[in-house]
Amino acid sequence: MALAIPGIYDRISRFKHAPLDHTQPSIRIMKVLPNLSPEGFVQCTLTHGSTDDEYTCLSYTWGDESTAHPILINDQLFYIRQNLYDFLHVVREKYPLRLFWIDAVCIDQSSIAERNHQVAQMGAVYTAAVHVVIWLGKSSDMAEFFRAWNDWCRTKERFSSPFPEFAVWGMYAWSRLKEFKDGWLELANHAYWTRAWITQEIAHSKALSLLADMVEIHDLHRIADSSQSFVGNADVRFRVHIDIAQHRQTILGKGLFSLLIDLPNQQCQRARDRVYSLLGLAAEGAEICVDYGSSDLSFILMLFNGCTELACLCGARLLSRVLGNLRRDGRTSIDGYTLCQAHTPIIHEVLHSAQEQALGPWQSDRLPAAKSTKYSAFLRDA
Repeated sequence: MALAIPGIYDRISRFKHAPLDHTQPSIRIMKVLPNLSPEGFVQCTLTHGSTDDEYTCLSYTWGDESTAHPILINDQLFYIRQNLYDFLHVVREKYPLRLFWIDAVCIDQSSIAERNHQVAQMGAVYTAAVHVVIWLGKSSDMAEFFRAWNDWCRTKERFSSPFPEFAVWGMYAWSRLKEFKDGWLELANHAYWTRAWITQEIAHSKALSLLADMVEIHDLHRIADSSQSFVGNADVRFRVHIDIAQHRQTILGKGLFSLLIDLPNQQCQRARDRVYSLLGLAAEGAEICVDYGSSDLSFILMLFNGCTELACLCGARLLSRVLGNLRRDGRTSIDGYTLCQAHTPIIHEVLHSAQEQALGPWQSDRLPAAKSTKYSAFLRDA
């Protein structure tokens, strides 16, 4: 907590990001200093670097935007949300002077051009990181569960038994059930597992750990397998992402269509991030450019042009569902068009518009005969 010094915020200038070189795989890297400033602020340095540098990536949820906390970046004021603020306080003690890449700080969120550049190389950023830390917040219940798990791992190394490891863990866990049942349930149903971007972040990680408060664990897949049977149900997305962490090859290189089927309802601030967050994993989609400044209609046309799997009736319906479920009623407005989960009127409009404007693969002279017939039939029936 910063000290209540009169006029302190007027005397310290606001931090502004210096532009990155968008022709290179450039990034910014931050370091959290172990000591607070004389005024009581968390202190960080931010420098330009590249994916060739050695750094750790943070995977987390941004959280509620209503609360903003000031920190110092290069001796200038910068505001962050509560969840990241809590993490930086942990970093001061647990990872002093370690280099981090954290999107909310390392990307100039006010610049569309920079967001386009950084999001386009997000897969490379996480692939190059030496470690990815999943931050789950300052939860005392999860921290106690993690401590119990780490105790078990240390005990197991010194303990031999004729029983299967799972049975031994079960006996140990039952003896400490009350101590960490709430922690397990909080972990397995945490809002983190609903976030769109985590799929890419987990799949590209070289080394992965979970962090709650000051306690860290590394055996992700075993903790999932060993606890569900006796402490309650887990969100299916928790299991999906633990499986991805354990078997990355099962998701890397899948088609965008398949990825959207597997993960259609992940949460994000912008509907198109459900697509952008998967581009670094998809086998196709190189022609799909990250462009937050484009219209929604242009974005959808680009998807059809860049992903052949989506260029069918079922693909159109899937895309309508993926992009149209941000609001509770399943409807949103896109450039005057209506996008609905259950129907595809915008797809109808897109196809007609594309045909009239000779855009992309919807030109009949650029389509194989069978596809041209299929799309014509779809236009008649849409």
